[in-house]
Amino acid sequence: MQAIQKIKQIVGDWDGARRRVDAVFREPLKRSESKVTYPLSKLVPAEEELAKNPVALEWLEKRGITLQTAQKFHIGYVQSAKAVVPEHPWLEDGWILFPTFDGTANDKIIMLKYRSVRGKKHEPTGTPGFLRKSNMETALYNAQAISPFDDLFVVEGEPDCMIMDQAGYCCVALPSASFSPTPAMRDAMRQAKRIYLAGDSDPTGQQAMCKLWTELRGNTFLLKWPEGCKDANETFLKACAGNIDRFHALVEQLKNDAHQQPMQHVYDLRESLLRGNHVTPMSNPARLHFPWQKIDNWTAILPGDVMALFASESGMGKTNWLMGVLLCAVCRLCDHFCERLRPFSLI
Repeated sequence: MQAIQKIKQIVGDWDGARRRVDAVFREPLKRSESKVTYPLSKLVPAEEELAKNPVALEWLEKRGITLQTAQKFHIGYVQSAKAVVPEHPWLEDGWILFPTFDGTANDKIIMLKYRSVRGKKHEPTGTPGFLRKSNMETALYNAQAISPFDDLFVVEGEPDCMIMDQAGYCCVALPSASFSPTPAMRDAMRQAKRIYLAGDSDPTGQQAMCKLWTELRGNTFLLKWPEGCKDANETFLKACAGNIDRFHALVEQLKNDAHQQPMQHVYDLRESLLRGNHVTPMSNPARLHFPWQKIDNWTAILPGDVMALFASESGMGKTNWLMGVLLCAVCRLCDHFCERLRPFSLI
C-alpha cells in the first residue's frame, strides 16, 4: 500500500489518468457486430441461371470472361434485385452476383455484390449500378487465393480479378478505390512472394495504389497499364484483342517495367552513397538541433524527414515539447539569416 501511495503521489491524478486511458481504448475493445454470412449452396440457383441466361452470357463475353472462369468464381445471375433494395431504376433488368468468400474457405459467403447488366450508373438520376447485401462484411475479393509461392496482383473490381486469374495470375481485388485494406488484409497480402499493385489508371485509382504501396512496402511494385487502357480488363480487350497469350506476355513486360520504378521516398543505397555529400549526420547543417546540449549530442540523427516521438500516456506534453524544439530551431535559423544580411542593411 505504501508503494501504491508513492506512485499516486508521483503520477498525480491517478483516477483521471485511468479514465483518459479507458476512453482511448474503449472503442477498439468494443465487440464488433456479427455479420451475415451465407453458405455457397444458397447461390446454386443463381449460378445455374448464369450458365443459360443469354443476357448474362453476353455480359461475360463483352468483358472477355469465359463461362469456365465465371463458374470457378461462382458468379451468379438474378433478374431482380428486390432482395437487396425495394426499388431501383434497373430493379428488374438483370444483375450479376459476385460472392466474396471467407479467406480460409470457399464455402462461406461473407459479402455478396450485385452489379447491373445495364451499366455502372443510371443516367440522369446518377443511381449506382452496384448494390450489396446489407450487414455483410467488406473484404478483399478472392483473398483465399493468396499463396506464399506466387506473385500477387492487386486490382480494382471483380472483372479485373477474373481476367488476371484467367491469364494464370494470382489476384485479389479491392471493392473500390476508396476502400482501405485493414491491417489483417495487408498482412494477408504480404504473405505473397511479391505484390504488384495494378489498379485503375485514373487519378483516383493511382492515388489508392500509391497509398497502399507505402503501406505494404517490401517486395511491392506499382504496375501501370498501357496508355489508353484503364485497367486489366480493358488492356486484355483493347491492347491484346482478347488473346490470353498476348496479355500474359504484356503483363510480364509490365512487371519488368515496375521493377525499375523505385518506391517514393525510397532510394537505392549505392546511388545515395555515390551522390551523397559525405557529411556525417551530426555535422549536417540542415539537421534539427535541440536546445539542450546533452540531448543534442546523444540524439540519433538519421537521413530523412521523419521523427517519432512517443510517451506511455496521452496528455504528457509531447506536442508542446516538440513545438518548443521546432520554434527554437526557427529562431536559430532566423538569427543566422539576420546575421548574414546585417552587412547589407541600411540601418
